[in-house]
Amino acid sequence: MSLLEGPLVPFKTIEQRRALIGKYIRYLRNSDIDKSPRGYFFPRTGFIVDVSGLNLFLDNGDSLWRGDLVEVEIIELEAPDG
Repeated sequence: MSLLEGPLVPFKTIEQRRALIGKYIRYLRNSDIDKSPRGYFFPRTGFIVDVSGLNLFLDNGDSLWRGDLVEVEIIELEAPDG
């Protein structure tokens, strides 16, 4: 069962992670999921700016280790009006 709203994208191989460069993503890490019976989860977002080995680097300076990621989806941005 998927926790995120959209279609999930694969991120297990280096080729799959490289394909995410320049994309705006929503992701869940193990630490973003409340393991209590309440079942809350707290997705995060960011632009992927680089990939190195098992790490994804975001525009805000954060890095994501592949082993911590549970789900990833691409967020399609709409062009501004005008």
